[in-house]
Amino acid sequence: MKTTKFYLLLSLLWINLITAQEQSESIIVEAPSDRFTNNWSFSAGVNMVDDSGNSLNTLFDFKENRKHNWAFKNPIYLGATYYYKAQFSFYARTSFNSFKPGKSIDGTVVDEQSNPGFFAFDLGTLYSFKKLMNSEIFDLYIGYGFGYTNIGDYINQKDQQEIDPKGRITGNASGGLNIWLTKNIALNMEAIAKLAYTTDTSHYLQYNLGVVYLLSKTPL
Repeated sequence: MKTTKFYLLLSLLWINLITAQEQSESIIVEAPSDRFTNNWSFSAGVNMVDDSGNSLNTLFDFKENRKHNWAFKNPIYLGATYYYKAQFSFYARTSFNSFKPGKSIDGTVVDEQSNPGFFAFDLGTLYSFKKLMNSEIFDLYIGYGFGYTNIGDYINQKDQQEIDPKGRITGNASGGLNIWLTKNIALNMEAIAKLAYTTDTSHYLQYNLGVVYLLSKTPL
């Protein structure tokens, strides 16, 4: 119940932000055409997942996270973003990863015989502060959306019990930074808190590092 209320609160805050932005922009007379020659960008990079069930308590414990919590095997993500306006965009992203033996998942530990795969697909919206920052290089943003995550089956090292594959629906709150190296290419860094709807799975954190390619010939 608490998680549901938190999702509802985030959704209402996000809707209010969008509504306020639309109202403020409606006061300003702009050209009717979109300022982009192409509204799409594509991204690719690596990701790191912390699904230990204890993410917040060990958030800044680099040694513990590197040894037991962070999944970083075949860590690929691919994404596409559609720019509705300079401040607002919609994104779709898919992520792949794997948990090596000894890594923690939801309070369990992956056995030496196992190597469970990780898959996530996410949809959402982003709000950029680039215009407010008056910067042509640094593009700070926040985001909110939903996704689906699945982790494959594995043996729990603690009791040698087989853990079945688990899927979960998540609400995603994110924050990130694009550093525009050219008009079309940016370095992207992002952190995402993924809050699970289901009670038998934990919330988790995902970190992305990649490159964005903007198709538009006009800079954002």
